[in-house]
Amino acid sequence: MKSQYLKTFLILALVLVSFEIVKIKRQFSSFKNSTTRKLKKYRILEGNNRFLLNKIQFNKFDLPKELKKIPFANDDVILNIKDIEIRNAYAPYNSSLIELGNRYFFCFRYDVVTHMYPNKFNTFIGCAELDKNFEQTEKEFFTLETATKTAEDPRILKLGEELFLIYNDLFSKKSQNRGMYIGKLDSEQGQLNSIQKMDAQPQTTEKNWVPFVHNSSICFEYQLFAPRKILKIDNLDQLNQISSLPDVKDQLKEIPWKKKWGMPRGGTTARLIDGEYLAFFHSSFTDRNNVIWYVMGAYTFESTPPFQVTAVSTHPILFNGIYNSQWKCTAQPGKCVIFPAGYAIENRDGKTLLHLSCGENDCATKIITIDKDALHQTLKKL
Repeated sequence: MKSQYLKTFLILALVLVSFEIVKIKRQFSSFKNSTTRKLKKYRILEGNNRFLLNKIQFNKFDLPKELKKIPFANDDVILNIKDIEIRNAYAPYNSSLIELGNRYFFCFRYDVVTHMYPNKFNTFIGCAELDKNFEQTEKEFFTLETATKTAEDPRILKLGEELFLIYNDLFSKKSQNRGMYIGKLDSEQGQLNSIQKMDAQPQTTEKNWVPFVHNSSICFEYQLFAPRKILKIDNLDQLNQISSLPDVKDQLKEIPWKKKWGMPRGGTTARLIDGEYLAFFHSSFTDRNNVIWYVMGAYTFESTPPFQVTAVSTHPILFNGIYNSQWKCTAQPGKCVIFPAGYAIENRDGKTLLHLSCGENDCATKIITIDKDALHQTLKKL
């Protein structure tokens, strides 16, 4: 009897061992396939890096074929370009800008490397004061307290005498979903108060809503072009309450922006100038060498509902020195970025100047001074 039990036990043991061997073989096969895919990916990346090292020289940048035939903006449109440095803030980018009296208020994103799971770096919003020459004043920059370490891409909005800050952030420490947040900004005390997550969240990741002021209300362009969608905060005492304006019946079906440059997405705050709103957008595409390019354009829209778009750039706005900021901090080498995030307005010698703040290569900021009337001449009316 014992012999029979022993025989049965050995058979079961062999079956279990066989199952384990099959399991180990499958795991090994999966590991082998995964390793092969990773090696292939690394070879591709290595090839891309060789391409980048061979082809990309700072200040002598080879543009891809998608941008080769586009004329650079001339001196009548772009009057000045300035690289912005902030003391003790390493690699500020995606910065918003607004005029406040005889100075400028400047809000930017900056990253701090941690190598901690799940995020390899933390992101913060810093603020600084700039003089009329876009040099930092004697005041040191400060970091806004958002109660997180994942706030990104601030936009400043002025309503009457109040400043608001709009940005995106993770829903929670355990979530990788992003939503849009708004708070009241105290530039003197360096505080962001009454922070609210805005309720309208149709997607798991929300970014780049375009804020603008209409009468005494805060509105947002949720989708720039067809289908165009406008959101509105119903009550300034309840910043998280969002509603949608009625859809435009006669939607703009086509814009003179080619698909090869990517879908236009939100950039700067839209501001009312000479009876219509003006804003800058961004889009992105990947070239044949797997290099990602971000480009920008401008557009205008009506000052009253349904806020129909009236004019759009026919091609990306390029200029001498674009993409020449050296990659550093958390920037991805080979990712070429120009990202418009805000602009200030100045009237000088009978001209309206736009001081456009752009993030570059995810690690730097340029302020580009543009003649508003000359810019309008480059837009196509719709």
